[in-house]
Amino acid sequence: LIAKNRLRHHGIALFVALLMLLDPAFGNVNLDHFYPETWATASFVFMFYFAVIRSRWAWYYVLLGLTLLMKEDTPLVAFMFALYLLVIERRVKHAAITAITSLAYFGVSIALISYFARTYSVFQESGGQMGGVLTHALQPSFYAAKFLEPTFLKYLFDLGSPIAFLPILSPHVL
Repeated sequence: LIAKNRLRHHGIALFVALLMLLDPAFGNVNLDHFYPETWATASFVFMFYFAVIRSRWAWYYVLLGLTLLMKEDTPLVAFMFALYLLVIERRVKHAAITAITSLAYFGVSIALISYFARTYSVFQESGGQMGGVLTHALQPSFYAAKFLEPTFLKYLFDLGSPIAFLPILSPHVL
């Protein structure tokens, strides 16, 4: 429905849907155990549908709330969706509500995770769960070296090649 609405061509929409179904990363989600990421992905797709295609904001906010409850890192993706609503769709009010809600929920969830990580001895030796991230937060050279490693570049190639690197064709959305 989304591809047909945005592309306005049934053949291209069918091609995009087939590419998505043939993507190994998409298919492998259902081969092993059932993870919250599976629900979150579907929830984000329907959030996009109700916000951008149908402008049904009540359903959008219901799905936003459910998505934030699925995993501690989904608020970061929701925040990026808020940026999409702001920059691409020009929906300032809904973008602001989404961004504020996402950041507030992320702060609360990370505060709770950090509290429990400090409380239990498993994380105390490494400086807590966020210790490594905070140590390298102001060292961009550390991340640049990691992102230029051959294994990471191969991962990016393996991730993009089954879908013919189609996201690169729309850099303003990236």
